[in-house]
Amino acid sequence: MLSSGDASAAPALDHVTLLIPLHHYFRGGATEDLMVTPSCGEFSIVAPNPSDAQFKCVCWHIPLITAHMNKEGTIEIQLQDHNNNNSSHANGNEELFFPIQVQFASSVSLGRVDVKEVVNSDNGKGVEYGVTTSLIAENYDIS
Repeated sequence: MLSSGDASAAPALDHVTLLIPLHHYFRGGATEDLMVTPSCGEFSIVAPNPSDAQFKCVCWHIPLITAHMNKEGTIEIQLQDHNNNNSSHANGNEELFFPIQVQFASSVSLGRVDVKEVVNSDNGKGVEYGVTTSLIAENYDIS
């Protein structure tokens, strides 16, 4: 027997990670002129491709998102303007931060389908069973 569960409750998302590219902004790997302010979670500066250490990303990690916790979040990224030494938001060049790669996991399927009972087709009696549900987004891009 299958059940669609409680459709009003959004599934919790675990280990949400957003990789926000900074493209070749950092010359020589310097990150001291970068200010990052997340409203929740933590951030780090990473080079996701070992063969191109100059390509950096802001890695924003939010441990858990639920309908009641961290359901909204913002991250502000300020880069130093190398031309006139003023702080700016990438000089209005928002494309600098795209595409964003998103990874997350959940113990609930998006379709909210659960197994409630397993029966033997010969006699109709219930049998023992176990269920493990796992939703993993390995490659989700925002362009």
